[in-house]
Amino acid sequence: MKSLRLNGMRADDPVLRLVAVLVQLRIRHDRPARDQIAQTTLIISSSWRARVRTAVEQNNTQLEQQASVLAADFGLREALASNDRGTILSVLANHATRVGARR
Repeated sequence: MKSLRLNGMRADDPVLRLVAVLVQLRIRHDRPARDQIAQTTLIISSSWRARVRTAVEQNNTQLEQQASVLAADFGLREALASNDRGTILSVLANHATRVGARR
């Protein structure tokens, strides 16, 4: 199903919904509209919290997977055991490049 778009925004975008409710308030100036804004704001807030929570959980999962790969790296384990600073830094730099890490 193709979603309706307005200047690149999807019709079900929470921000677009809030703008529509604000327009309604401006036109009607009545209590039910203000109540609707309060309710929509709560819904949007809840939606954004859920999105942020999901993004954080996905990020944590990805970090755990990357840490597992790093911990299993034989070259790194050998370099750590022999305290080979140059190899340790090289392995860490290679892993950082591979996963797109930034400073």
